[in-house]
Amino acid sequence: MWGTTMVTLVTGGTGFIGTAVLRALVAHRETDQDPGAIRALWRGEGTPSDPELARLPVSWVTGDVTDPATIDRAVADCDTIIHVAGRIATRPQDAAICDAVNYGGTINIFEAALRHRVRRVVYTASIFALGIGDPTKPPLDEVAAYQQRAVLDHFRSPYVRSKRRAEATIPQYLDRGLDLVMVYPGFCVGPGDHYLTSSRMIIAYLRGQIPGYLPGGLCQVDVRDAAIAHVRALAQGRTGERYLVTGHNVTFQEVFGQLAEIAGRQPPRWRLPLGPLRLAGSVLERVTAQPLLDSGVAELLAHTWWYDDSKARREWNLTYRSLATSLADAARWFADRGIVPAKRMPGLALTARSAP
Repeated sequence: MWGTTMVTLVTGGTGFIGTAVLRALVAHRETDQDPGAIRALWRGEGTPSDPELARLPVSWVTGDVTDPATIDRAVADCDTIIHVAGRIATRPQDAAICDAVNYGGTINIFEAALRHRVRRVVYTASIFALGIGDPTKPPLDEVAAYQQRAVLDHFRSPYVRSKRRAEATIPQYLDRGLDLVMVYPGFCVGPGDHYLTSSRMIIAYLRGQIPGYLPGGLCQVDVRDAAIAHVRALAQGRTGERYLVTGHNVTFQEVFGQLAEIAGRQPPRWRLPLGPLRLAGSVLERVTAQPLLDSGVAELLAHTWWYDDSKARREWNLTYRSLATSLADAARWFADRGIVPAKRMPGLALTARSAP
């Protein structure tokens, strides 16, 4: 797939996953001495002010996935696209923006890719649009999850509903000749979550705002490993295939227990009941612009999101950092930026720093 004139567009270049994907692409091309260009889409002008982003050897282009004209300009002359951009919101009042970005924006990218004869599109899909795991049964793989996706129809979360709507268009675009590979990351963790889209529960626990552990289970993956998977999907993925990239299947009790060890605190000893969490979420979403908990998040906590990602491990030789490493790197990143006071994590200084 890689050639000397390769141009890859990454949408959502300033987001948590998007930034990690840009770094993974840069590392891949430096290692392979590939002179191909990397183009990053964002909604600002010029180059992002964040010095970590400004230093990346990529070309920043202004555009919005909801604006077909700017997308058409961004896609022109591109060979491949990694479409990461998305809006994560779980409050019912955010339905319109979620639909515009997650469904409408994806359609705009797919249509522009067909018009400009893009060689491949890697789409960052959502496990929430694929299926729900069951802690009493083996983790779902790509086929099993997709076959039981209808059970998600009752979800109130606008993020879930909009990603499901985009997911439903995939067969028609494959029929129209779009070379499309779908990557389904788990709950991403690690350094770099500038917008705090994926780390709210971790931050709340480290700040001491959650007195116990949450119900349910999740699949936790380091954002840097998820980014590597996107790059491998570009080069090694099979057209029309779905790839789960979900890392570690764990309970919230295990996650909070590891965070407690990293922070040098006692692990949580009791499970928070789901009923009061739902009530609290409904109240908070009405009075706070970006609550740590809302009704959509509480709804997700009632389920166990565990998956079998052996397909990506096998086909792409994909490996993952340990969860303890990912959580420690995230905690250190929060401390360095004052997001979580260092005094809340006296044990963090004793934790070894991992490689980027």
